[in-house]
Amino acid sequence: MNFNRREFIAASAVLGAAAALAPKLTGPSSWFGDAKSADQSVSGLQILRSAQAEPETFEKGVLRSLEAAGMATSKIATRTLSGKMGWQEWQSLTAMAPGTVLVGMVSEAEFILVNELFRETSARVLSQGNHQTGIAAHTRHAFKTTDASAGLGGVFAQWLKQAHQHAFIQEISTRKATLSLPRSGKTDAQTGDWSELLGRALGQVALGRWEPGRIESRITVGAGDAFTTPKAGFVSFVASV
Repeated sequence: MNFNRREFIAASAVLGAAAALAPKLTGPSSWFGDAKSADQSVSGLQILRSAQAEPETFEKGVLRSLEAAGMATSKIATRTLSGKMGWQEWQSLTAMAPGTVLVGMVSEAEFILVNELFRETSARVLSQGNHQTGIAAHTRHAFKTTDASAGLGGVFAQWLKQAHQHAFIQEISTRKATLSLPRSGKTDAQTGDWSELLGRALGQVALGRWEPGRIESRITVGAGDAFTTPKAGFVSFVASV
């Protein structure tokens, strides 16, 4: 993880308050659980992101994905995390209605808070990605996927290639018999930077409209991740509360 001591202390301060004031946690969440069945409706969808430029562009991609699906994006709530989050804001986050789907991207430091949020709400994580940025358009991505998001790495790689970017992508999945899945078909041409394209993909996962594809464990796009020291690190996720 790449975050400085000040960021860590800011995140830890909120968690310290949570530990002191909150009732006993409900236990660890069911990490990387199965997707909701088709007959289960989603009571709401919320975007949760950091205040940096990449997560803001990620939100733009999510909203475009939702708009393409015919959703009224004006009704989609966006929450922006901050190291100065107070106890009341934390309580508001943990008070989400059952069935809420969270889609977001935050800094590695702020994912400490998100991880605790998943624990308190017993959330099921449908997709999680770790992302590192480097020089120019070079990035590195590692996805953990489920039945609800299998093949995310391969499609994301296609989109990055169409956008003339460079990346190294890895994916591991809990989906069974992944090797027997057909390779993802041709996708529509995509433009934008990596965070916007990621937002478009995870928007589909959040809506339950992702078509599972073949898991490719290692993919190089263009020149790959031509950097040794990342400039910034982020974590993306889709989770069902």
